[in-house]
Amino acid sequence: MPAPKEAIKKLQWWLQKRFRGPFTNCGDALEHGRQDDATECGIVTANTAAREVFHDALWTSNQKNVERVDWFHMLCAAHVNDVRVNTSCTVHNLKSSPSIFK
Repeated sequence: MPAPKEAIKKLQWWLQKRFRGPFTNCGDALEHGRQDDATECGIVTANTAAREVFHDALWTSNQKNVERVDWFHMLCAAHVNDVRVNTSCTVHNLKSSPSIFK
């Protein structure tokens, strides 16, 4: 599949504005799985980064349904943990601040 030229052009513009580029497009330089549909981009991208940084196993389309469930589970767990932390901090702050609760 050819590179999406318009998307790369916009990305280069953003990188230039945000990080004072210029940046070189090295093309298809990182080892990555090959998707067989148009819905796995996010999971394949995350796996590409995890493969490069943490040496995770390479994503394959055979495991896409399991990967979707795993990512859903990780995101939900992170959200629940964040809600618990923020809620406990909020409740703690309410109890420790001068208010009608004392």
